[in-house]
Amino acid sequence: MEESNVKSLLRQVEDLLAMRDKLPKIPGADFNIFTALGIETKEVDHCRLLYELLCPNGSHGLGEAFLRDFCEQVMLKPLPKNPRVWREYAFDETVCGETGRIDLLIEGDNVCYPIEVKIYANDQKRQIERYYVFANERAAEQQVYYLTLDGRDPSDDSKRTCENVKCLSFAADVRNWLVRCGEMAWQAPAVSEYIRQYISLLDKLTGNIQGDVFREMISNTIGTSRENYESAAVIADSITQVRINMMRRVFEEIKNHIGERLDLFMPKDDSVGSPENYYHTNKSEKYLALTFCFRQCKDYKLALRFEIYKYLAYGLVFFKNDGPKWPYKDEELLQIKDAFSDETWKQYINNKKDKKNWWIWLRYLPSNQTKEDEKLLPNFRTCKNEKYLELYDPKRHVEIMNEVFKVIDENLDNIKKCGLPKCMCCKA
Repeated sequence: MEESNVKSLLRQVEDLLAMRDKLPKIPGADFNIFTALGIETKEVDHCRLLYELLCPNGSHGLGEAFLRDFCEQVMLKPLPKNPRVWREYAFDETVCGETGRIDLLIEGDNVCYPIEVKIYANDQKRQIERYYVFANERAAEQQVYYLTLDGRDPSDDSKRTCENVKCLSFAADVRNWLVRCGEMAWQAPAVSEYIRQYISLLDKLTGNIQGDVFREMISNTIGTSRENYESAAVIADSITQVRINMMRRVFEEIKNHIGERLDLFMPKDDSVGSPENYYHTNKSEKYLALTFCFRQCKDYKLALRFEIYKYLAYGLVFFKNDGPKWPYKDEELLQIKDAFSDETWKQYINNKKDKKNWWIWLRYLPSNQTKEDEKLLPNFRTCKNEKYLELYDPKRHVEIMNEVFKVIDENLDNIKKCGLPKCMCCKA
């Protein structure tokens, strides 16, 4: 295969995309109520959406219809007798010695089907194993389900010895079910629209672009010759490495910019991995981070941390025994409170509501806001939004990174002095 074939195919695709970009946009085509409400990527919100459809007593008014189809076509199980659906079902420490909550639970007479829902969150230790033990003690007929965007496997640390777990995907299993639900709800326009917009949200999260005539044209172009197909295969095999390289480049530029102003900290027991794990869906969910330790406070190290989970973010975290930890006990909170003498810091710690979150505070880059905004932030997960694509334009890449550096420089001295960025001092 010649390099000229690859370049020729790229030119053809570029011409098709240019045609697409020239088309006028239909007003309201991009509106999605779930996006507007900011509930795109939170597992708890997806569980609420699914629960509302699965519950026989749900406001959809169609009884067991949706649940029956989900059982038969997605879980490949018959609808259990006397079915019950639970959301955030809590169990106590009698299960593997630990408490826990099951995202979705479908039960019936002597039947138990726990469902763990993951969008971007990491697995917890022994999570799937605990669900298996719970279900096994609960009913003779049991099966654990693991629902993710792409149907990946749970991590080995989550399932441990549990082999009775079935993987499901939003992209295929749930989407196909929702299409059938929409057909069943044809006499209920409000329910049908709810389902249509949820399908649209899943298509956005999973990269499904249904009915895109230009994507179909690109597919047809690739299929017109062996040379085009071989060229497309080479490009497809290379795209993951391109994304990995970009993630590494961004972090390397941040590290070089900070230079000797902070000491790079390499935790031995950290929750992050590498860009390779982040972009290869057959591995457990990992992401990249840079950690700079700058203050020791008795048992804790305080560190400025840069992290990519979906968007690039930075914030203050604390480590204990080389791992990210949060202080459960009052005496440990006092250690954190005494990390800085500045009153704004002490006031902020006193007023902090979520004291179990190991992020003391978090801001997104380059916007320096707490709110996720797809228009302002490069999306390293989908790698498709405009801000991310601009990273591949040499001029815009420099401009975006300069925006990031400006935020860092404006706040670094303040963070070292009192633990908070400038924008938070007046609010503490």
